[in-house]
Amino acid sequence: MIAIERRPISRPSWARTPSCPQPTKPSTTCTYPTKIAGRFTSVGEVSPLGGRGLFSLLGVAILEFFAGLERLVAGGGVVVERARGSAHPRCAGAIYPVDYGFLRDSTSADGAELDVFVGSATGAGVVGVLLTADLGKRDAEIKVLLDCTADEVRLAQRFLAEDLEIGGHLVSRGARS
Repeated sequence: MIAIERRPISRPSWARTPSCPQPTKPSTTCTYPTKIAGRFTSVGEVSPLGGRGLFSLLGVAILEFFAGLERLVAGGGVVVERARGSAHPRCAGAIYPVDYGFLRDSTSADGAELDVFVGSATGAGVVGVLLTADLGKRDAEIKVLLDCTADEVRLAQRFLAEDLEIGGHLVSRGARS
């Protein structure tokens, strides 16, 4: 049996919707900004009890998640430690398909900085994240995809899944304006 410690937690700030009052009837909706951080397409109206607009409340949380990642990138910058074509330090034969490094002044699940793949689409910003589960290290992490083209996203995903064997489930940012 696995021991599970339960602690009370408060809702994270990105999950709160202060502009959306508690519904008094099922048809109550709230309007979210058409752009968040000047980077997203219109969200429209979302019903707190199921959704009528383009995104559910979860979709809004995802948009805010990516806006937060953009702020982390802008606030600390990126350090590339392993250039495209360089060998992985612990996995013989694994060659980085795109530049790889970390976001300065950030913290990931493993206590180090957030990992980032940096592509060639300068100015594209954070296009997605890859979710990984490393059984050898017994951790799960996200790898930020910054300025990556669709081909570079596929290359990074294949690198993680096939070369490093730690997965690489893509969470795409989706359409932006």
